[in-house]
Amino acid sequence: NRALRWTLIGDYQNNTGGSVSMTSRVKYGGTTVFSEAKNLVADATGRHGLILRGILSAQNATNAQVAWGEDSYFGITTNVNGIATNQNIGMAVHNAIAVDSTANQTFEITFQMAAADANTSARALVVHLELI
Repeated sequence: NRALRWTLIGDYQNNTGGSVSMTSRVKYGGTTVFSEAKNLVADATGRHGLILRGILSAQNATNAQVAWGEDSYFGITTNVNGIATNQNIGMAVHNAIAVDSTANQTFEITFQMAAADANTSARALVVHLELI
């Protein structure tokens, strides 16, 4: 009857000269509970922010969960105050998770680029996982 809430603050870079696809995933016990693909805009000037957050909640049984997740990727266009204006937000809900929560489980967040390239990267700067 409890829930896990995750928050990740990170950044990404795409210095390839073209758009690159990246998928962020959250897994619980080997089951993907959130997955969202983004096309990262090329920018040679530096890194840009990203945020992942969500909740994995028990659904009245130790082997039934539901999850909601959201990711926000901040781009390279800025307004007069220097604030990123082209934020790309994605959301997903998974309502049929069946992981045995009475056993130890791994909680994992990953980033996967569509192709290996030394000019693209994503990293987690801060990650919070809370039992609520």
